[in-house]
Amino acid sequence: MKFVAKRVLVVDVGGNAVKVLASGHKVHRSFPSGPKMMPKDMVKGVKRLTADWTYDVVSIGYPGRFRGGIRLPRESRQ
Repeated sequence: MKFVAKRVLVVDVGGNAVKVLASGHKVHRSFPSGPKMMPKDMVKGVKRLTADWTYDVVSIGYPGRFRGGIRLPRESRQ
């Protein structure tokens, strides 16, 4: 089996900004986020900032907690 390196786009969704960085690039790009940002706004911003980058896969970091596809409250009783 031959190993083929993938070019990864990393998307860090933060409370104040969405930051993106792709394999082979040294400087991240960002745009403002916030509690009123909708998913379509995030996708539009990421696509705008990365239009000149090439990548094969995407990794997304989100500052929330999930279990079984369901968002958990900040303070879980478990």
